[in-house]
Amino acid sequence: MATDTSDIELTAQCLCKAQTFTAQVPRASLPLTATFCHCTSCRHLTGGMHSTSVAWPGAADAIVEAPLAEYVFSPRLTLLFCGTCSSPMFWRSRLEARADAYEAFTGVLSNNPVPGLIQVKDHIFVNDTLDGGVAVWQRHLNGDDAKDAPIPCYSDWPHKSEELDPATLSAKDPETTPDDIAVHCRCKGVSLVLRRGAADFAAMDPAKLPFFVEPGTHKLLAGFDACNSCRKMSGVDVFNWTFALLQHIDYPGGDGSFPRTTPALKTAVSSLNRDPRLGTLAMYASSADVQRYFCSRCSASVFYAVDSRPDMVDLAAGLLDSPDGARAESILVWALGLMVWMDDVKGGWREELLDAVNRNSEAWRVDRGIPRNWAVIAREERDAKAKAKAKAGAKS
Repeated sequence: MATDTSDIELTAQCLCKAQTFTAQVPRASLPLTATFCHCTSCRHLTGGMHSTSVAWPGAADAIVEAPLAEYVFSPRLTLLFCGTCSSPMFWRSRLEARADAYEAFTGVLSNNPVPGLIQVKDHIFVNDTLDGGVAVWQRHLNGDDAKDAPIPCYSDWPHKSEELDPATLSAKDPETTPDDIAVHCRCKGVSLVLRRGAADFAAMDPAKLPFFVEPGTHKLLAGFDACNSCRKMSGVDVFNWTFALLQHIDYPGGDGSFPRTTPALKTAVSSLNRDPRLGTLAMYASSADVQRYFCSRCSASVFYAVDSRPDMVDLAAGLLDSPDGARAESILVWALGLMVWMDDVKGGWREELLDAVNRNSEAWRVDRGIPRNWAVIAREERDAKAKAKAKAGAKS
């Protein structure tokens, strides 16, 4: 059988499609290798639980000439992102006596039907997570879980710090779980608090709790999202949302005046006389009934809002500044083994990656004897009923 030696056209495109870049990649150069950075700054920059990037295999000229917004991340690194929809596109790295180098965020890359197109090289700055973050569910992502070696995890920069097993990191055990958790982007242009709402939920009829509140503990659900829009907006292939009632989100030291409904939030952010406490919070309407909120200065994803759920928003889990660690397990419970919107990645290189994340998280749960998440069970029961109904309808 002849070997396919044709080049692959790789595309980097933002959510609103205003910015598109292409590169011809020789098959012989594959796989492209990605780095997952779990540092606190990257979590607050993307809104995800890390950033993910690969060396851009295309020419730099198009990037240099593009009207991309810029955020100076460090003396060496500048983030280039779409100013309309906030998609982080590239890192620009400046080194003395060398040309600028560019890395693309993998979340904005096309989902080419090429198995193993991108493989994960390492996890870095894992110590910043305090508890291992989501690196504990990402050790085996490059093939057969039973055969591939664990992806190296470094406490800091690779090869300049110790290699570690993220499972050995332990979440801090706060003496008391704070009622208010800080929520902020990297530049802190968006700075809010999440009130846990435990007392409110305890006062409710258990049968009437919001779908994202765990009965008994009243912790908030944190999930795994593979949808195309979320990955493009954040630059991260798997986005992690939690959920909150708008009545539980406020300004730091606030008086309860943060908008209480999604229509009110949309109006407040769009107003010419907006509350200055909204800071750099901006909005992009990705469809007629959906609003995606982000920081206009550093690009961080903040909220997902939809008109049919006027009292709540999806909240970017990477923005939480919980004292017990990146996974914030004092207030969150994770839907391990459930990746939603997987149909969006079917047939492309991401399918293999995201399947592996799903398997890794489920194996973690089983190994530690963690009970199956109530929301996962409920989802499976709903899916089973829907399939049974469809099957019955087909027979009639």
